[in-house]
Amino acid sequence: MKRTFVYLAALVGMAGAVYLAGSIKAQGPGGAGAAPTTPPVSAGRDVAVFNVAKVMKNFQKWQYFAAEMNKARAAETIRLGQLADQIKNLKAEIEKETVQAVKDQKDQQYRQLAFQYDTADREAKKKIDEQSSKHLKELHDDIKVVVEAVASKNGFGVVFAYPDATTEEEKKSPLYFELKLRPPAAMPFFVSPNCDITDAVVTTLNKYRPSPGPIATTGGTTPAPAGTTPPTGGAGGTIPKPGGK
Repeated sequence: MKRTFVYLAALVGMAGAVYLAGSIKAQGPGGAGAAPTTPPVSAGRDVAVFNVAKVMKNFQKWQYFAAEMNKARAAETIRLGQLADQIKNLKAEIEKETVQAVKDQKDQQYRQLAFQYDTADREAKKKIDEQSSKHLKELHDDIKVVVEAVASKNGFGVVFAYPDATTEEEKKSPLYFELKLRPPAAMPFFVSPNCDITDAVVTTLNKYRPSPGPIATTGGTTPAPAGTTPPTGGAGGTIPKPGGK
């Protein structure tokens, strides 16, 4: 990890330089070669922040993993949905059956299929949760390395991650007001653009931690403003459960 950080710190120099140059230019007048009329941006600014929701939304590897997990859940939904339909149809047959011997036989089949469904559902959840955790760790490590590198190149001693809206539309959502008025932890209520390194983090992540493959253009992978994890969890929430028992 140390060697990776040193290497990435060198690579991130360009992004850090662009970030600082843009901030200095915004602070005051001065043409080429002219000394800035205010102190350097990094002087005395040892605290920075980044919008973790915006990083998740724009980090292309995050988008790729989110799409992959959505596909995995969709596949399990279809597979278990077919089994759930069999159970539902068998239950309807049992209710209409008048011959007790046949009814008992179908009831046994019903119980076997229900057990098969429950087993498959648990296995699907476990598989998806394990894969999601693996992706989450990789994404966390990528973001951590890049944030440390950007902070090092810009002289920040502390960097806070904060969840916030990423669009004007999200700022109109009741969830946004809930997030602002009931923050999960200490969170800046106002963030100066001069302190926010979100764009530098996103740019560097996409350049030096690229997506493993093309990103699907559909599937609704954009996270909510307050989200801090990629899509996780099992398939049970979207799979129709067999009715009756």
